[in-house]
Amino acid sequence: MMPLIPEKVNHSIVFYDLSQDDLISFADAFARKGVPDTVNLFSVIDVKKKAICKPDRHQRSMYSGHKKFHCLKYQSLEAPNGLILHCRIGDDGRRGDGYVLCRSGILQFLRNHASFNGFVALGELAYSTNDVMISTHKGRQLPPASVVFNAVMCPIHTSVEWGYEKVVRYWAFLDFKKQKKIQRSALVPMWHLGVFLTNCLTCA
Repeated sequence: MMPLIPEKVNHSIVFYDLSQDDLISFADAFARKGVPDTVNLFSVIDVKKKAICKPDRHQRSMYSGHKKFHCLKYQSLEAPNGLILHCRIGDDGRRGDGYVLCRSGILQFLRNHASFNGFVALGELAYSTNDVMISTHKGRQLPPASVVFNAVMCPIHTSVEWGYEKVVRYWAFLDFKKQKKIQRSALVPMWHLGVFLTNCLTCA
């Protein structure tokens, strides 16, 4: 059953079906939290590292030098209503966020759908600013306008962590490192199933 369910609902895991009214309501929700109206922010994007048991093979490819553990990386888009709009398959722990972003194809997806014209997603410092995505400013000697922008956007960006927290709260097994053996268990379908069922609970 575990591979069967994600196969049937894969379209909503790769990207949740949204209407123009949904995007407008998301942008309005972010605007009420201080995001400038001209930004038209509809979601927050980030990559999460989920620790796995140390594998017997390909240890180096799964090792994150930043976090100092073996892991898989999942890219997600979080909407202000709590829905996880997009979840990319797990990538090797050694990969950077920019690599995961390019491999996911999410930028092309947003550009190729007219309903997303004028709307952007918010990323952290690892992401670049373009026509479909904005990121917070990095550096120590920032101009006052950038400091104000970061003061508003950084708390907004933390909302993407709530989606990850809900997944492991509802399905605690997905956060149990010793049983997450990549060569013995279907870890990516498990996570995708957890994301889908979490969205079901959010809708309920």
